[in-house]
Amino acid sequence: MRLPDEFEKAASGAIVRVSVEARASSGVRRAGLAVAYSTNDVGNSGWRNFRLRQDFSTFEFTWAVPTMIAGNGDYIGLHAILGLPIEIRRVTAEVVDSSS
Repeated sequence: MRLPDEFEKAASGAIVRVSVEARASSGVRRAGLAVAYSTNDVGNSGWRNFRLRQDFSTFEFTWAVPTMIAGNGDYIGLHAILGLPIEIRRVTAEVVDSSS
């Protein structure tokens, strides 16, 4: 998912929190979700792996975004681990500390 340019500018050099509300699809016993924040310019958070449960739960991580150079767009990547079906209810990103 591409984030708005305004968010990219606000996140540059700041700490962001990425949250995903998700669960394993009905009938799936083992499912996982990998989430990454990517700048398409100066780096990415790397994949953060989460084990999903049958009920919706919120999974989150923070990452210090490097200062942008060219501003090629920021993205949140989502990947269903093992290729098993999952359900995603909400994805959010917020700048939590811009004092960097």
